[in-house]
Amino acid sequence: MLPVRVAPVAGEAIDSWLEALARSLDLSLGQLFGLLGISKRRQHALVRRPTPAEIAILVEGTGVPAPVLLAMTLSRYNGIATELDDNTGLVNRSFPFAERAGSRYCPECLVETAGRWQLQWRLGWSFVCVRHRCFLIDICPDCARRARKEPTPLRCAVPSRCPCGADLASSRVMTLPESHAIVAAQQVILDVIEHNRAAFGVYATSGYQQSARETLRDVMKLANRALSYASIYGFRAVKFADLATVASARDSTVTGPVRQRRTRNAKPPLWAFDTAVGVTAAVEILQAPNLKEAGVRARWLVEGQSIERGPGELRSCFGDESIAAAIVINAHAPNMLAIGQLRWRTALLQPRAPDRRKEGLRRMAASLPAMLWPPWLARFPSVAGMRSSKLSILLPAATLLVGAITRPSDVCECLGGFLSGIGLGQSLVVLGETPQWPAISAAASRLNEYLDEHPAPIDYDRRRQLKYATLLTWSSWQTLSRDLGMAATTEEEWAAARCYLIEKVSGSPTAKEDLVGYGLRPRDLRGIVRDFPRVMTAQLARRLDGEARAFLRHKGINEPLSWHPPLDLVAGLGLSAQDPAAIDIDLMHRLATDRKMTVTKLANRLGAEPPVIRYLFEQHPMAADTRSRLPKPLLRRHRDPQVLTEIDRLLRDLDEATLRDLYSSQGLPVKVIAERYATNGVQLSKLRKRYAIPNRDRTGGPTGPRRPRER
Repeated sequence: MLPVRVAPVAGEAIDSWLEALARSLDLSLGQLFGLLGISKRRQHALVRRPTPAEIAILVEGTGVPAPVLLAMTLSRYNGIATELDDNTGLVNRSFPFAERAGSRYCPECLVETAGRWQLQWRLGWSFVCVRHRCFLIDICPDCARRARKEPTPLRCAVPSRCPCGADLASSRVMTLPESHAIVAAQQVILDVIEHNRAAFGVYATSGYQQSARETLRDVMKLANRALSYASIYGFRAVKFADLATVASARDSTVTGPVRQRRTRNAKPPLWAFDTAVGVTAAVEILQAPNLKEAGVRARWLVEGQSIERGPGELRSCFGDESIAAAIVINAHAPNMLAIGQLRWRTALLQPRAPDRRKEGLRRMAASLPAMLWPPWLARFPSVAGMRSSKLSILLPAATLLVGAITRPSDVCECLGGFLSGIGLGQSLVVLGETPQWPAISAAASRLNEYLDEHPAPIDYDRRRQLKYATLLTWSSWQTLSRDLGMAATTEEEWAAARCYLIEKVSGSPTAKEDLVGYGLRPRDLRGIVRDFPRVMTAQLARRLDGEARAFLRHKGINEPLSWHPPLDLVAGLGLSAQDPAAIDIDLMHRLATDRKMTVTKLANRLGAEPPVIRYLFEQHPMAADTRSRLPKPLLRRHRDPQVLTEIDRLLRDLDEATLRDLYSSQGLPVKVIAERYATNGVQLSKLRKRYAIPNRDRTGGPTGPRRPRER
């Protein structure tokens, strides 16, 4: 036990305390180490993390408890404001603004404590003395050396004296005004380090509570960007630092740092002034009430900058899911087109960079239908100049673009090719300029996140590949009509029912090959299909669902017939102008008994959107005794008399069994069959599709070898 006790000063570094102890004994620091039995080479290592044996020696020799001794070393900040290697005890240089060589200092503190040095001055996060509101000094004013970078001389007569002889306690300082932003920023950083958590700004109000380590990394990334900005435009261009009152703090206040800093550069700035400017700008941005407002505050970092270069660049955000990256993305969001906002997920509470991996695109596409689910489409508002049918295929494509770096054409191909890449891009540009875009992009982003975590129970990619020739054939429809007592059912109603069922099962618009052979133009038939839910009764709906389930079982598919994600995902977005639940179902049914009332007319009458009315008819079908019919004028207007007469004639003269025998069993060429019945190959192909007779392969028919072609 040493004969003299010296109490540590609050916050003092262990090397400073040992120097004070040596002075009280009139010994050099080396002699004190020899007396205690500690190697002289361990002076700097003691500041980082003493070994258990060294702690035991100091406790026995000085009487100071071990916790107090450890609190005077950088191990106190391990994992919080610095990081020490478990084996070597050296500082991990990848930790944000970890230990810097030497120590900064406050001359006034040195005077008040008779030359005792604070431990926190060694941290890269210390740049201001909050007690005296002055910048910490980086170097000796005479020799320009960093203080305490080299081992302390043998004798420590004047602890505040530099090896060159200059008295550091007499160095000139720049005092900051009361409540200055730089002093406030330093206090915020010290509080984060002290409590090992962030409780200010975006961290307090947005639910992003995180440790000091992650918070300081956010501050570092924004501070590096601010300093890079200052290297181009000068320190005075940096917002929030209020440098007008401290313009004389450095000669380079106008010019700024010599070089730019990389966003993830963990090495602390060389000068306390540089650190103060960068950290203050970062803290002021992070003190915003939410990430959107923080992005607004960071707009000055990206104004006039390109995406690829400059302090506001986006490249460093790849692979970075931090708060700082989200703020920079939000700052860029107003400059992005709609497709860019989807890729960078700017509508989410915490935007993230796109995923460069492409294997997730197909997986996500398998959970998305080519047409948006009817319950979801009913929640979306109308967009001026865009049909609801166009919107229904645009929204799944937009969802697939969220967080993905891929060409629009690849997205369209994954969803069945019902849109072109150019068409998707142009439609998103138009949609991005509408007032509804923020809510629509938020819904697409939420849906993408949900499907990423909860894949759909339906493989829509497989259903897009199915052939639907055997789904609800003409004979099946006739049987169904007789069972339900649907007298004088028309072929147009069969066409509408079949195409409606195809779209329900596949989740895609009816393919072009399934729209031919009905005597209607494909565009007109699509309109009739959209109106079909109005004339569908509850009994018919159940029978159609039964046909669809039987079709899926025949294909070996064990999945639900239909599904949609929870509607809670779009709650609170203000998407729908009218809640579907507010529609009077009884009134809708009474109006629908008028066969001239289409879905669009009903929507106008009830003050709703057509997808809402269509969805309500699917959920609440008409009763059998109130069933309406498709409007006759509509069918007459779209009817092609010549084609329909030819089909009628073939249906009368060539039944299914005969055609199946000629085409499949006997393998006669199509031309021969067509000449026999005075028609052509096109009409015969349409008839085959009506009868659900599959194509023959090249090696032979479905039931036997193919006959030689007749010449």
